[in-house]
Amino acid sequence: MRSSTTNQGKLSRRLLSPVFTVDNVSCLTFHYYLQALVTQHMAAFAVYAVPTDFNAIVDNSGRDLLWVVRQVTNDIFHQGQAEITTGSFRLLFEVNGQGVKAALDDVLLIKGHCPNTSMYCAVFIS
Repeated sequence: MRSSTTNQGKLSRRLLSPVFTVDNVSCLTFHYYLQALVTQHMAAFAVYAVPTDFNAIVDNSGRDLLWVVRQVTNDIFHQGQAEITTGSFRLLFEVNGQGVKAALDDVLLIKGHCPNTSMYCAVFIS
């Protein structure tokens, strides 16, 4: 992941996928770990669909929020899911916050609807 400081002074780490093109509803599923090492610090883990143009990635234009969670404090991995309809895009995984431990594992993009939706599931329409 790449780290940088945002204009709000928070530390941001990003992981960018290769370009995906889907022509039917697909399910993005992954496992994540997020913990703030200092309890007064906030943490956020978000997944965006971003345009394939590199400039749009750098200046944050045109990105669509697929999924977000804030401040998970227990010491285990959790599953995240988001449904994606159609289009060409990159996935941007972003962690924000200072003093944060985060991990990402088992990232899959599977054709079809997500089998187990949760309150964190979102739908991306291009």
